[in-house]
Amino acid sequence: MACRRRKAEIADTGSAVGEAVAAPDIPALYRRIVESNRFLPIPKAEQSFVGDGDFRAIGAEFLEHFIRHGGLRPDSDVLDYGCGIGRMALPLTQYLSPGASYVGVDVNRQGLAWCRRRISKVYPNFTFRHVDYSNPLYNPSGKASPWEHPLPFAAGSFDFVIATSVFTHLSRHDFKSLVRQLSSLLRTGGRLFATFFLLDDVSVEAMGRGGARLTFPDAGPRMTAGAVGHPPGSAVAFRRDYVESILEGNGFSVGKPLLRGTWSGAGGGLTYQDVVVAERRPSGTGARESDSPANAATVGR
Repeated sequence: MACRRRKAEIADTGSAVGEAVAAPDIPALYRRIVESNRFLPIPKAEQSFVGDGDFRAIGAEFLEHFIRHGGLRPDSDVLDYGCGIGRMALPLTQYLSPGASYVGVDVNRQGLAWCRRRISKVYPNFTFRHVDYSNPLYNPSGKASPWEHPLPFAAGSFDFVIATSVFTHLSRHDFKSLVRQLSSLLRTGGRLFATFFLLDDVSVEAMGRGGARLTFPDAGPRMTAGAVGHPPGSAVAFRRDYVESILEGNGFSVGKPLLRGTWSGAGGGLTYQDVVVAERRPSGTGARESDSPANAATVGR
């Protein structure tokens, strides 16, 4: 009887002699773990300021993207710039090893206080820092700017930098300054995982067909544009060629294909915003920074 049960178990698991066992999809597995973990704290609706959608599900989705598309490892030292109220930090507690470090940075003191209370007390390798950078939407009374007050970390401190829904609220000047800083904070071979609204031929054509959740005017030589009908700073798009030129000019290689978002109505999007994964090159290699793309006559590629 026991022998028959054991044979049935082998048949059920597909591990009979001569059969190959499929390797688990690790990124998807971690996503499911976070989605089903009801013990992870979630801020109250009135406390959250990080956009709409299911707080836990979006964090779990991005954990999968960080691992699958960004190459995040359990031993990576992570900087989460614009960490908000911990939507990315919480799922990372289930993936990063105790020997790895996570630092969340934001301009919102209330969100950071919640993170320290609900995350750092349980996971001491997760810390949160306030920067008083001025932002018309999230910190209008801020007294500093990225180009005047650099982030308080030593060069080469991190393996992985997250900037989700950050550059979508910045001016061109703040964008350039922040990219320069983040590049210096990454170790050689480290990755920047950032989201954007990028204007190129594909997104412009998709907006023209209708059905886009956001519409942006032609950025032209300004390289950046605000969403039509939205308050200043709430949704900012950049020309794709401009973004790539600034990244390349600050020590990054943008070798991975663009992971296009769904915001413009273009088909096949990975998530709502466009995702760019850039790798830090060894110092002294590659292009120098320029404020305009090589081919400024076109919208994009």
